[in-house]
Amino acid sequence: MQPDKVDAFRPHSPAEMDCILRLQREILEHIAANKPADFSLERICRFLERAVPGAISSIMLQDPLHQSLEVVCAPSVPESQWPTYARLIPDNHCARCDSCDNQPIPFRCPLARHRNHASDASLATDPPPSNWAFPIFADGDNMIGCVSLTGDTPQSPEPFHTRLLDAAAHLASIAIRREQIHQALRATTVRLQQITNALPGVVFQYRQDSDGHCGFSYLSRQSETLLGLDRTKLINSFSGFWQRLHPDDREPFNHSLQRSQQQQCSWQLEFRLFDDQGVEHWIQGRALPEDAAPDGSQVWNGILLDLTDSKANEQRLHLAATAFATTSEGILITDPDNRISDVNLACCRLFGYQREELIGQTPALLNAGHHDAAFFEALWQHLEQHDHWQGEIWNCHKNGEKHPYNLHIRVVRDEHGRVSHRVAVYADIGHLRASEEQVRYLTDHDRLTQLPNRSLFNQNVELWLKNQSTLAVLMLDLDRFKHINDALGHTAGDRLLTQVGNRLQQQLSPVDLLARIGGDEFAILLPMAKSAAEAEQVASRINLALNQPFDISGQRYFTTASIGIAIAPQHGSHMETLVRNAGTALHHAKKHGRDTSQLYRSELTERVNNWLRMEPELRRALDQQQFELYYQPQVEAASGRMIGAEALLRWCHPTLGVVSPNQFLPIAEEIGLIPRIGNWVLNSACAQLARWIEEGLSQFRLSINLAGPQISQPGLVERMAQLLQQYQLPPQMLELEILETFVMENEAQTLAVLDGLSELGIELALDDFGTGYSSLAYLKKLPISKVKIDQSLVHDIPNDRTSTAIASATVKLGKSLQLKTCAEGVENAAQQQFFQQQRCDQLQGYLFSQPLTADQLRQQLVECGRIAGEASPAPPTPRFDSFRADAPSWPASRLPPRRHPAFRRRR
Repeated sequence: MQPDKVDAFRPHSPAEMDCILRLQREILEHIAANKPADFSLERICRFLERAVPGAISSIMLQDPLHQSLEVVCAPSVPESQWPTYARLIPDNHCARCDSCDNQPIPFRCPLARHRNHASDASLATDPPPSNWAFPIFADGDNMIGCVSLTGDTPQSPEPFHTRLLDAAAHLASIAIRREQIHQALRATTVRLQQITNALPGVVFQYRQDSDGHCGFSYLSRQSETLLGLDRTKLINSFSGFWQRLHPDDREPFNHSLQRSQQQQCSWQLEFRLFDDQGVEHWIQGRALPEDAAPDGSQVWNGILLDLTDSKANEQRLHLAATAFATTSEGILITDPDNRISDVNLACCRLFGYQREELIGQTPALLNAGHHDAAFFEALWQHLEQHDHWQGEIWNCHKNGEKHPYNLHIRVVRDEHGRVSHRVAVYADIGHLRASEEQVRYLTDHDRLTQLPNRSLFNQNVELWLKNQSTLAVLMLDLDRFKHINDALGHTAGDRLLTQVGNRLQQQLSPVDLLARIGGDEFAILLPMAKSAAEAEQVASRINLALNQPFDISGQRYFTTASIGIAIAPQHGSHMETLVRNAGTALHHAKKHGRDTSQLYRSELTERVNNWLRMEPELRRALDQQQFELYYQPQVEAASGRMIGAEALLRWCHPTLGVVSPNQFLPIAEEIGLIPRIGNWVLNSACAQLARWIEEGLSQFRLSINLAGPQISQPGLVERMAQLLQQYQLPPQMLELEILETFVMENEAQTLAVLDGLSELGIELALDDFGTGYSSLAYLKKLPISKVKIDQSLVHDIPNDRTSTAIASATVKLGKSLQLKTCAEGVENAAQQQFFQQQRCDQLQGYLFSQPLTADQLRQQLVECGRIAGEASPAPPTPRFDSFRADAPSWPASRLPPRRHPAFRRRR
């Protein structure tokens, strides 16, 4: 050490006290901030080195296994050299000194006796000239390590050094102990979590405030695996749990909690919950209340157990016991010695004995003497070989009467294969015949409606087709039946199905056959129908009949039906073909409005086959770069000047040619490809706009359509911000179009996304305005700058007064709300003149240009002087200086086939 600098610190001087206080304050702040122990120990060492210049500070902790000191912190010593000081054994003075009024003092600790003498003998023979060490204690006198200062100059520590090292050792002990406590807490937390997760039920904490607010403050993850419940949603909102609680169990749930709170007793209740799939679960809840808080709030800690399987087992046992007690067949059970151990009531009635008279006897008591010994010998032999026997046998009644019975004997064996019981079931043959008829009926009929089922229906269709060639098959499916079933419960749904079956039967003739073939689906056979018109008349009567209300528990409810019709032999001469085609027509009816009927057409099957063929091709289209963007110019209505363009998607298949969006977009939406295709459109359009901007394009806005699934997926705003940054696009040159119908169906979700896009500076346009139930409220809520009038309205202008009035009102409304308006699908000069008179801002349509490729649009931009470049000698598209009412129309022979006008589905 340097004596002159050490002498500068006098005992008890303000500077020394300030130094020690600064050490304590700095380290305690780190500890209070939950810094790791390694961080605090390093700060202690560095502080000591600053306070005692020329010294090297280190902290060593005791290795309990080797009873030695290991370096854990030495910031001024390379970590690679730490092993040199490993396994140091303190000398005999490394302990608390009790000779000075039990006050801790620093002591000499010359790093004596390294265990690995062979690898580093110099450490034991040549210790540092001066080594001050102070022990670190934990839990009283338990030394766990030391804080040391090592210097080059031999000298004894001053009182200041003693106090400084003492403080450092205490701080190190606090940091180490705190780290150990935190580690123990973390380990305890992990163990508790593991125990909680290993429990067979859902551990929960439920809180009820004095103001009536209640909910779960904790749910273990078994709530998701055991019950299919999203615990995050249930914790954030108790209404999710309450909605899943069976309506009949809500009042007992509240009442039992109130009793538990008032009496401070345990809470226990069995109730029913519905999971995400609508499946009912029986739950047993048990909890203990904590002591009520001063503010009146109450907390329960407990567990929820799924009793569904137990309830099912209980029900099966109950049903088995009920069946045993109430079945019409006599059941007789014997033990391994063939002694009767139990009989049911039917058995007693069959043979006229009381139960007590039969218990302990053998079945020989019932022998009528009708069969010889060979019969019984064969019976026992078959029973021993096959564990069952069935046949007809004569038995004697107590009154002496003899009757034939159908007997079925089954051997029951234990886990070791030994016979534990034999169960004999006796059935009176007369009663059995009736039972067989009942079983046969239940096999062919629906138990709820008592109507024929699918099997019997198909059999009847096959039978009629064998005898005649002309008939009709109707497939009927109730519309929105699931809503009623989910809202009112399965019992109400069953009542509705029964009433529907009765009402359908009233619309049919006695020779017609009505069947329930599944869930809410019915099938009708019209064997006397000679034409499609007759079948359609029946379907029309059915639709009218089902439009009348249904009474369920005193309430009026409505449902409609979609019907598919297939006629033999036009639509098939075999049962399977006819039924399949009727089902295809049914599916088409449900997709086109419901509450209607559709006659099968061969193109429906072709459409399904095309779908199946096109789906794999569509999945490969993105990877094989088969999509292409076309661009349809948008012009300023007053001047005819091109001010922008709309990007339109085309699929250029190598063998199918150009596929219409109307053909592939529904498939893409069904199989979930719309987000990927939409992202490709956004990226490609932004990249193309960036290239045009590099060529000098300005005062131009590229419009891109957003599909509904794109808006629904998270991250759209971040994706657009990334594209703006990636391509260095001015946001005002980009416009995103959204469908009015999607906004109305997804208002809450859409508003947040559109606000985020608007904050980026991107212009937003409301597309297809006027095609749905247009709401002026959306024009006020949405951050849009443009309204696009749908081409379905523009098409009939100026001939249709209604379309003209709606378009005129839309333009005026846009002016009033300071929104620009754009008319789509303008195809003739009369339409152009109408919108100019109405002061519509923008026009778009085939009057000005068909959709163009990127190169074709660039050519037009070059010709208009919007970007630099040389024009081709023979442009393949019309010039933009011809966008006037008196300009000649573009030759029809040079126009490409008219296609779907945007990356969306027209409604």
